[in-house]
Amino acid sequence: MKARCILPAGLLVLAGCALSGSPEAVLTPSPTPQASPSLACSNQQDILADESARLPGPSVDVDGDGQRDELFVAADPAAPAGCAAFVGAETASGTLSVPIADDIISFELGLPVINSAHAIDNRPGAEVVVDIAAGASAQFVGVFTVREGELVRVEIEGQPSPAGGLISYGGSVGHLAAVDCAGPARVVLSNARPRGRSYLITRRFYDAQKAVWLLERGAGTRLQVPFRRIGSFPEFSAGPFYGCAPSEG
Repeated sequence: MKARCILPAGLLVLAGCALSGSPEAVLTPSPTPQASPSLACSNQQDILADESARLPGPSVDVDGDGQRDELFVAADPAAPAGCAAFVGAETASGTLSVPIADDIISFELGLPVINSAHAIDNRPGAEVVVDIAAGASAQFVGVFTVREGELVRVEIEGQPSPAGGLISYGGSVGHLAAVDCAGPARVVLSNARPRGRSYLITRRFYDAQKAVWLLERGAGTRLQVPFRRIGSFPEFSAGPFYGCAPSEG
């Protein structure tokens, strides 16, 4: 579900700009949340238990049991960096959660917020796409998935932790960025830079079967196309992961 402050899916924003940082589904009443088995932050339980800190997201199966889970983000902008925001899911077996460990989160823009949920890899259950930060002309998302009963952050090979899975999308005329599925458990990350009356497009493909997306070496492409043809590449035609298989449940 798109939330306030998220630009329309067709609007393109610049990747690589300076970030700014300072922070509908109906949740079924439940007992005090029990966080994922390994708490990464000492304040995690308190923030999760504070209903006023929560922003609900869609209702979709993320743990693969076939039942709808209630997604949410919970945040306290005054908390220490790395432990100020969390992604969570109320599941039939309890509350799963994980910190959004990025040093810069655009709290003042209403972020983080659940962007959408998609079937990206080949396991049962959807992946959760979360808008984390935005700058003058950029949007940045992280992807979260359930592995071995715990909610974890997807990382991308070659990117440093803890923001190893921070993905830019959108753009301006000076630099476009996009991400989408390119088949089952396969993701394409692309960028386009103007060159004369055309764009130089670089596309990199990743194996998305596991929680660390691995670069498919030798599969990437670089080509120059006229401005008018940018929309012929699916990842540039809509929002992040728009072309992925719809989530089930």
